Amino acid sequence: MGLFLPLVVYTATRKRYGDWQDSPYNKAKTNFLCQKREQLLPFYEFVFQNSDNTVTFGMKPYTEKTELFESDLVNRPVLSSKSIGNNCTILITSFYDILRGRTDIRKENEGLSDDEVDERLAAEIASVEAFLAGLTPFLFVPGFSFSPYIERPTADSERLAKSFNELMEPIVVERIYESYDEDLLAQTAADLMDLQGRSRSYLQNKLEKTKEAMEKAKVV
Repeated sequence: MGLFLPLVVYTATRKRYGDWQDSPYNKAKTNFLCQKREQLLPFYEFVFQNSDNTVTFGMKPYTEKTELFESDLVNRPVLSSKSIGNNCTILITSFYDILRGRTDIRKENEGLSDDEVDERLAAEIASVEAFLAGLTPFLFVPGFSFSPYIERPTADSERLAKSFNELMEPIVVERIYESYDEDLLAQTAADLMDLQGRSRSYLQNKLEKTKEAMEKAKVV
């Protein structure tokens, strides 16, 4: 875990738009995340230049496109790709982008049988497990909305959003880190890595609950 460069935008599309990468939803989400990326990048670079003994960075450059569209909603091939690895920090707008539940899959695929829904859910779970096993740092970046995909936040996601805003707003808006001494800069970098860790823990918890729900459904 660490502050890996560069920051990469991860954009999972919606079934409604199929493989249409320039759909209104994808464009809006990508623009939002790219803006956040540009805001965060100076801080990442500053930490890299001034606190390299405190923060771990990927050794290999990430050469793919900045935006990682995920048009396959079943297998998440980009999300689980080894090319991502520990070579970047991924920015996402919602944990829906990484893991959906049975209800979510059903909403977007009303014609599927129960067995087909279970197959898609199992494939998605496997992709998330591969992603977590790779220890790729990622950040949940709150604030994006796009009708009709307005999600009701959970208490945990609201706490994560609050933590992100409290940590990043002064850094992004005021660039206050430029006046930090070495210890304070190291502490701030550690706080950001802690935020990455909490994002990971939240996803892990959501994954376990999704797996439990799937197992219970099989018993019924």
